Formats: sequence, structure tokens, C-alpha cells
Amino acid sequence: MRKLLAVILAGLMLLSLAACGDSGTKVDLRYDGEKTYGVEFYYPNNSDIEIYTEEDYAELNDNTEEYTFEISLYEDDDYEYSQNWAKENVSDSYQETEVAGFKGYSYSTASEYTLILPLEEVEEGTFRYIELELQIDGNAEETKNFFNENKDIQSIMNSFKYLGDVEE
Repeated sequence: MRKLLAVILAGLMLLSLAACGDSGTKVDLRYDGEKTYGVEFYYPNNSDIEIYTEEDYAELNDNTEEYTFEISLYEDDDYEYSQNWAKENVSDSYQETEVAGFKGYSYSTASEYTLILPLEEVEEGTFRYIELELQIDGNAEETKNFFNENKDIQSIMNSFKYLGDVEE
């Protein structure tokens, strides 16, 4: 009986998702290095988010909830250095994190929550990675909690897709 109920509920959830059909507005970012790689994500249409993008950078501002969310792409040998820096200098808030299948790390400072997710190691010690920074007024714990609880930010985070090498 429980299995049947679980199957019925799963089917209803799929139907409700199909009925929604609106995954938001797609944003493509490209990092132009030795090879060009891409990331895409969606932000909710029904939010108060204003977005500004460049090739490898996006800034999302929500004037209602008063936060700025920055997304940057990198390809360099700083990933491991940055991770070690975070472990040593912000160890009280350093945390191993997984988002959308990518395992990285995060840390908080007074008004900023930073999440860094490696996408791919392209050669020994050189990583493609994405850095996400949330800026709000508040202390480190409030900033981290806001990041983890805000439905628009979580929707964006869960929609991330690494595209790998792409044509320009």
C-alpha cells in the first residue's frame, strides 16, 4: 500500500512540474581561456531580481530583499591556494559543500557568503571553477542562513549546468 501511495505521489509531483513549465530565464556565461567553457543557469521570472551579465560574470540584485549575488567563472591554479587560505583564515565558517552535483567549499565573512565549486581539473593543479558571492547586511551566520534559505537563490543554484568546452 505504501509503495502504491509513493508511486501516485511521485506521479502527481511530475505532473505538477510539467504543468509549471516555467524554469525561469536562462543565463549563459562563458570563460574565454585557452579553450572556451560555459555554464548556464536559470533565475526565476517571478522574482524581483535584476541581472547584469558580462561574458564570465553575472550580478543579480534583488532590491526587495536587498542582496547582491555575484557569479564568476575562472580557470587558473588558484583554486587549491584559495581553499587552503579559507581553511586557515576563516576556519570557523569553512565548510565542504555540494551544490548541483559539484563538491566545493564555502565560508562566511561579516557580510559575504562565498561558495567555490570546481567544475573540472583541466591539467595538474589548474581548475575551472565557479565562485558565488552573496552580499547582504548582517553577520556571517545570518548571511550563510540567508543563502541557504532564500528560495530564489536555491532555485538558481539547483539549475547550474556545466557545459564543458563550447564553441564561441
